[in-house]
Amino acid sequence: MEEREASAVSEVVNHPRHYNLPPPIKSRPALSALGFHTGHFQEECIDSMLTLFGPRAVFWFCLITTVKYLWRAGYKADAATDYAKARWYAERGLRDGKGAQMWRFRLADALKEIPDAD
Repeated sequence: MEEREASAVSEVVNHPRHYNLPPPIKSRPALSALGFHTGHFQEECIDSMLTLFGPRAVFWFCLITTVKYLWRAGYKADAATDYAKARWYAERGLRDGKGAQMWRFRLADALKEIPDAD
């Protein structure tokens, strides 16, 4: 993969533009009902979820999202992007999340098996 393509994939994976935008105005009442407030809308969604729901919930979210990207790799987007996203969520779950030790071990093992994005 060329450097420019790798950079574009990295941006889509690590900090997609739409993840760093505030939620649409029409979504805000529903998010407020879930406990989010305007201060949360100034940070990336996953950071707000960590603040509101805590590290256990974020661990499970990341684990489930890792499974989703591995399961559908190549069907919706290109496989390299899906694998890179799976890796990002696995790493984020292990870094910030608090999950049952068995699942932390399983996620760490899975991370070693995720194909490279190239």
